[in-house]
Amino acid sequence: MGGLEELRIGIFTETYKPQVNGVVASIENLRKILIQKGCRLVIFTVGEVSDIQNEDSCIVHRFKSVNFPSYPEYRVTLPRFHKIENLVKMYDLEILHSHGPFSMGLNASYAHRKLGIPLVGTFHTLLPEYMHYLVGKRLAKYASRFLKGYSWKFLKWYYSRCDVVTCPSMGVTNLLKEKGFKNVLFISNGIDTTRFNTSINGSRFREAYGLSDDEKIILYLGRIGFEKNIHLIVQAAPLIVKEDKKVKFVIAGSGPAEKDLISLVKLGGLSEYFIFTGFVPNEILSDAYAAADIFVTLSYTENQPLTVLEALSAGKPLIVARASVLTEFVKDGQNGFAVRDAEEFAERAMQILRNDTLKRKMGEESRSIAEQHSLQKIGDQIVQLYSSLSSDQHS
Repeated sequence: MGGLEELRIGIFTETYKPQVNGVVASIENLRKILIQKGCRLVIFTVGEVSDIQNEDSCIVHRFKSVNFPSYPEYRVTLPRFHKIENLVKMYDLEILHSHGPFSMGLNASYAHRKLGIPLVGTFHTLLPEYMHYLVGKRLAKYASRFLKGYSWKFLKWYYSRCDVVTCPSMGVTNLLKEKGFKNVLFISNGIDTTRFNTSINGSRFREAYGLSDDEKIILYLGRIGFEKNIHLIVQAAPLIVKEDKKVKFVIAGSGPAEKDLISLVKLGGLSEYFIFTGFVPNEILSDAYAAADIFVTLSYTENQPLTVLEALSAGKPLIVARASVLTEFVKDGQNGFAVRDAEEFAERAMQILRNDTLKRKMGEESRSIAEQHSLQKIGDQIVQLYSSLSSDQHS
């Protein structure tokens, strides 16, 4: 190996473009920064058909897959152990990096054991909290404790086969250590602080969705899942619009809870205050954050969503669920608030919206926090990790 810039890395993931979610975005960020640093990447993932393409300065191997029955936006395939072994040999890969414990992750683990190539595993998702998507709501309801226990055993088994496990939040890092996971290392997802910045005024987003300049925007952006607790925003809305009729609640994204949420808004007679944008085009994504007065996410099951880092980087006050790991990134009273319920959310939102000085100071603190998670800094940490594992292999 001639130097860090020549590292040859294999990335394994079922979750990749054209899917749109936080894991895909984090892998995209990783891809960009590694290529900037001169690394050579091969991405092993799934697709409608098997093919090989050069995409965005890296090779992408897609394996034929099918939609997951209970969650069609995800695709699954069978492990291809011997095929992957031959491909890893052909590309002479030096580091394998798995972004999930399923078929592609099992491929990575097999190649690691057969070929002795270092394996990094990133823990993106608290899978035990998402079992209802894998087995259906009915079974999850009646076998919740068993399913959660089994999923933790499976995760511990899988990640024990990795040389290092990275995790993007300190809270979940500590949880994994408590569960007996070994070699767990906190490394943030990282955010492109040049793309999401405080100089954008958000006018393109407002124009795209018919929002006037004098309307105040409370933004949720991300996957619309039942576990995201977006219904609390709907519950808080009457308390907020009673104080200020110029507030609009923008729910940006899509997901399985979208129809239920729209029905809840209609039932509450709140349709004039809510805008459901669906998928936000990538070219105005940074404008969405810039247009917002407050960014909110009230889920208790997060690890480190990219949307929170993006909102921080855009210099926005945040409101998050108290007792979630997101309080690592939202310091109560400094760059936002952590709340317990809909009533406290409404109270804190109005506190920010009434006070421009408070909103500005919180935004400045958010931006300062985001800079600690810049893509350049996180890229340096990842490359250093890869290099140390590769050096250990060759020593």
